Amino acid sequence: MRFLVRVTGSSAFLGLGLVLGLSLGGMRPANAFGFDGAAIVAAVNSMSKLMNGAIGEVQKAVQSGLSALNSLTGQGFTQLSNNLKAQIGAQEQIANANNIVQAQTLRDLRNVQVRDDHTTNREDCLNLQGGQAQVIAVRNAQQVAQALGNGNTLRSIGAPGYPAWEGSAQSAQASNQAHFATYCDDADAEAGLCTVAQGGLKDADISATGVIDNATLEKASDRDAANAYLHNLIQPAAPAALRKAQRSSAAGQNMLPQRRSYDAAMALANRVGAEIFSWHTPTVALTDAQKQEAAHDGLPATGRASNWEVTEIEVNRRYSGQQWQMDLQAMPQKSVLVQLALMQAQQNWLSWQRLKLEQQLALGVARLIATGAEDHLAHAATMPTPEIQ
Repeated sequence: MRFLVRVTGSSAFLGLGLVLGLSLGGMRPANAFGFDGAAIVAAVNSMSKLMNGAIGEVQKAVQSGLSALNSLTGQGFTQLSNNLKAQIGAQEQIANANNIVQAQTLRDLRNVQVRDDHTTNREDCLNLQGGQAQVIAVRNAQQVAQALGNGNTLRSIGAPGYPAWEGSAQSAQASNQAHFATYCDDADAEAGLCTVAQGGLKDADISATGVIDNATLEKASDRDAANAYLHNLIQPAAPAALRKAQRSSAAGQNMLPQRRSYDAAMALANRVGAEIFSWHTPTVALTDAQKQEAAHDGLPATGRASNWEVTEIEVNRRYSGQQWQMDLQAMPQKSVLVQLALMQAQQNWLSWQRLKLEQQLALGVARLIATGAEDHLAHAATMPTPEIQ
């Protein structure tokens, strides 16, 4: 008889079942070895049932433990997952809030930048007013220079109505009389020619201070003294004009080219002198900011100024002006760039004025070169007159 034992437990119980099954497979139910095996079989069956029951209880306990472990572990992992989800959600909320705050801050900064870029600074308006004043001043100064240069040129060539039209002696005497009447010095007074001039006019017609040091020739007497200085510097007395027979004679005809060259050189010299003179004549009304800077610089408080003084004020205002420095510290980036651009524009304007003067000086240099060449040619040996067939 075979006994089959279901293996559901550990390997020990499986081995026991196999051994019993093999050992009892060929036995007869009873009296196989001289004793009754039924009791043994019954005992084995009873033991198998007990062990199967014990294994079943163990399996139930194991299954119950595994189920509890799976349940508790699942709950733990679920809780961890929920915690991670909550943490990630909180981090997302924090990141979103931070992004919103940063976006609002950047938007506010951009709004401020847009406002600054579209808002005109106080100094921008002052610079525009100052630049317009300079342009007006230089235009008026050019008119003064042109009128003065033309008048001095007529004096140089001996035009009708000027002393040189009457002769060289009259021209020299007119120059002396102009000096004696207004700028008489001690030597002139000692010789009984005149009375010493008062009010700072003594020898003012030979002093460069009137043209160079005075920012604005405000008084008419200052302008007259500056013009007299230009006369003495460039051409104290004009030579007599070539008139009538002097002009129509062969000698006069030979002299005319040299006289025209002389007059052209004097016209250029007079124009350069008049250009410098015109920069110091009162040709423009000062703005309020320029008046304030003029007072700060210790300049006379007048409503009008010269091109020279206006330029000096604009340069000094950006170098030592307190108000401009205060405005500069509070300027946004755009306004600072505008100030730099305006200062560069002023540099260009000054370069343009310097170029115009340098052209006149270049003509003067050309005249000196030509005069030197003529002097060298005059020293050449006299050549015989060629015979023309």
